[in-house]
Amino acid sequence: MKKHGFSLVELIVTMSIMGVLAMMAIPSFQSSNQDLSNKLTCIDQLKQIQWAKRKWLDQHTSVGPPFSNPPPDSEIMGANGWLPTLSCPSGGTYSVNNINVYPTCSTPGHVIP
Repeated sequence: MKKHGFSLVELIVTMSIMGVLAMMAIPSFQSSNQDLSNKLTCIDQLKQIQWAKRKWLDQHTSVGPPFSNPPPDSEIMGANGWLPTLSCPSGGTYSVNNINVYPTCSTPGHVIP
């Protein structure tokens, strides 16, 4: 006599193994989504800093050659700047750099494309 199908015990064991595997996989997906979100937020903030540098340059074109020195951080971000003080969500630090160079973040991979 041939037996067709699976017994209830076999199905329960299989489902519990699949549940354990899913519980182990879900946190890794969530952390990778958080890393991507932090990276995209950082890149957006770097673009905002670049915009603020251009606005600063528009107001200070009479201050010598436009690419000679970076604008002071205090005139880009902070109480007297174009932007509030920004910080990388991954804990990196921003460098404003010269006008003709994009701002950078100390976190690897956080660069303006």
